[in-house]
Amino acid sequence: DSTWPDSIVAEIMQVGSGLTHFDCEDEIVAMPVHDRSSFENLYAGQPRWEIGKPQQAIIDVADQISGSLLDAGCGTGENALFFAERGCKVTGIDFLAEPITIAKRKAEERGLTATFLVMDALAIKELPDEFDNVIDNGLLHVFSDDDCRR
Repeated sequence: DSTWPDSIVAEIMQVGSGLTHFDCEDEIVAMPVHDRSSFENLYAGQPRWEIGKPQQAIIDVADQISGSLLDAGCGTGENALFFAERGCKVTGIDFLAEPITIAKRKAEERGLTATFLVMDALAIKELPDEFDNVIDNGLLHVFSDDDCRR
């Protein structure tokens, strides 16, 4: 098993703007490529990136984001729900059912409207909607070079 670094990279891309990414603590970390079973095992406990609130890197750029938003690799939805609370039309996707179930429960408990789907981020073209913004908190590092070229 690979260990996750203490600093998780938060990458944010706002479509159609000059903001292309934001790295926590100005540090880019080389991350191992994980498969589905690795993430299922991580979610059997408490993954390091699931901190029960939005990531600070997301909060830091929140004023630059409005309109519709896709949270790719949303996990249990904290970042997506943060933007839903700010009035964004939010969709979160993750390829595991367990974190999506948790995200839906959180949205209901908080009285927020957000769409959460079990979906592979590599199939993003299949989404019927277009988004003004796309955020990612530690997703892109899990893709192989071949996946990134797709």
